Amino acid sequence: MKLFQKKALRILLLSVPFVATMMMGCSDSVSVMSGEEPLSATTSATPLKRFWNGTVADHYYSRWPSPPSGYVFECNEGYVFSSSETGTIPLYQYYSAGGTDHFYSTTYYPDLSGYEFQGTVCYVYDSYAPGRLSLYRWWSLGGADHFYTTSYHLTIPGYVYEGIACWVKTSQ
Repeated sequence: MKLFQKKALRILLLSVPFVATMMMGCSDSVSVMSGEEPLSATTSATPLKRFWNGTVADHYYSRWPSPPSGYVFECNEGYVFSSSETGTIPLYQYYSAGGTDHFYSTTYYPDLSGYEFQGTVCYVYDSYAPGRLSLYRWWSLGGADHFYTTSYHLTIPGYVYEGIACWVKTSQ
């Protein structure tokens, strides 16, 4: 794809959040109200919320309903745990201020080049089992954005598929 076409696509996606959300999909089976509070530690799971900041072209994921300034709610990407449960592992968050990118991994990197470790977001599964969805990871070379979704067979213009990041619950 020519550089001009990549820039034009990025401008389109940045200027029309609805189009970006529709193109990048959300799993209908895990949608809940955006104002929903995370569940307490005594309940099984809480939604993993996906947020988007069109100004800096970055996706952000959290169990909490209030994102950082500039981010808007897009959808829920399955259910995760606030603390370690049997069979779960931590999902770590890293941030690149230079690239304005949030990166999530179940692998702890003490010195990930260009990224600052920000802590544990939640607890997820490291393998498939009934009642779990794959959380797929995509990378945008043009927009310096990591994108995670439970939508299967999704093609995203300008993004390269990187594999399964982890597995999340389909319901609470």
